Amino acid sequence: ARARLAELEKLDADTRDQKAAPRALFKLNAALGATTFLEHNRMTLLDVVLYALLYPSVASSVTERMVNVLRYFDHMQHCLLAKGTTDVSDFALLPIAYKAAAARKEAAVPKKDAAAAAAASA
Repeated sequence: ARARLAELEKLDADTRDQKAAPRALFKLNAALGATTFLEHNRMTLLDVVLYALLYPSVASSVTERMVNVLRYFDHMQHCLLAKGTTDVSDFALLPIAYKAAAARKEAAVPKKDAAAAAAASA
């Protein structure tokens, strides 16, 4: 848990730095690909802290191409709402457009790779 907290502190510092933010968020996006929560199989305080850290990035559309970050964030905001632990004045529900994010992710795939993938699946 201490290692995860240190990672979150670094993420917080990196997201405040305009140059380091995209790299830190893409790294987080990759890490969230195979997990629902940061630790164990349930929400912990670390998840709540990460949700609060991600809120400004998701609200400003910085994460619009990061499908895993968006999925995690959306899951967390609904878990917190269901538990009644969010104050709407601080963290209003943000609409997440998964189809738009997936389309932007697919559009970002280089055409050469897309053609090779299409040929392989045929």
